[in-house]
Amino acid sequence: MSLPLPQFTLANWRSTIRHEVRVHHKYRTIEQWIGSETADIVYEDTSSMFTNFLIGQGYLPAETWTDATPKYFLEVKTTLKGCAEKFWVSKSQYARVSLLCPSHKSLLCRLKRRVRECAC
Repeated sequence: MSLPLPQFTLANWRSTIRHEVRVHHKYRTIEQWIGSETADIVYEDTSSMFTNFLIGQGYLPAETWTDATPKYFLEVKTTLKGCAEKFWVSKSQYARVSLLCPSHKSLLCRLKRRVRECAC
């Protein structure tokens, strides 16, 4: 599934290790991101499209979030196994969420999607 979010580009990918994907032919020319990392992906949902998508998928309650326009700080985690596999969130990542959103509830969810193996 593809969700064409307004103003969502590679510029939203603000990870200091994003240059590591240069081994994949689609990303050979990606530039290293330099800055103070707040999250892997930062997205300001000015149109509520992403927020309303999360509501529709059951991740957010509609009565609180419908038409809200939050700024998302998304931390991407991966595992080699299934959904029962633990993943790591560092103390600094956890603290960052608390500092960035002191008056908001944080959302931690696991998204499941099967990924085909590809030859990089």
